[in-house]
Amino acid sequence: MANKKLNFYFFGKIGEYDCYNPSYVCSKEYLSEILYLIAQNEPFSISKIEIAEFLNIKKETVEYNIKNLELINAIEIKDGGYRVKFPVFLEEDIIEMENYLNNIGELIGKRIIEIKDTLFKKVSVLICSKYHSYERILYHIICDKIFDDIAFEFFTEKNIFCSSKKQPGGRDYIIIAYQDSKLVEKYSNKLYVAVIIIELMILLLIVSEIQTV
Repeated sequence: MANKKLNFYFFGKIGEYDCYNPSYVCSKEYLSEILYLIAQNEPFSISKIEIAEFLNIKKETVEYNIKNLELINAIEIKDGGYRVKFPVFLEEDIIEMENYLNNIGELIGKRIIEIKDTLFKKVSVLICSKYHSYERILYHIICDKIFDDIAFEFFTEKNIFCSSKKQPGGRDYIIIAYQDSKLVEKYSNKLYVAVIIIELMILLLIVSEIQTV
């Protein structure tokens, strides 16, 4: 039976492909499996010896990967145990989150449709409306301005999102990991949709303020 592992995503400036580059570090053999075990267990509850025994690998291999992870500030070490210092989504997390994703997309979508005329009216005064469809313009406004700018600023100010994190080696990036499984892959699109829904809710707030002007 294959050992469970993680898939990694890096956002920001990860720099040169060297010992401080998270993509380089996380590509090391057995590192993904080691991080999965650390994330799956309670913080600081699993030792390098237990990891080595579970994966049936040498203790030195675990020590080598732990050293690399510590170098990029991806884990915390305490009393011989380890804790992951970035978000990790496991199968059990996806199952729990599914409870919050049901039907919400339909509810928000209906609300967007209800205010379509108001949105189109606002877009019609833009010069670019002479050359592009309203739908295309709104797509770029929502994706570029709302998603990339306003939404991240909104949640960053409330300490809900972390849009930037200074890292060793003069880097500035964040790491997000997902368990490598068909279940997580199946629901990964829904997780993305959940983010979109939250950002659309901000758009609704903005539109409601425009209507009162």
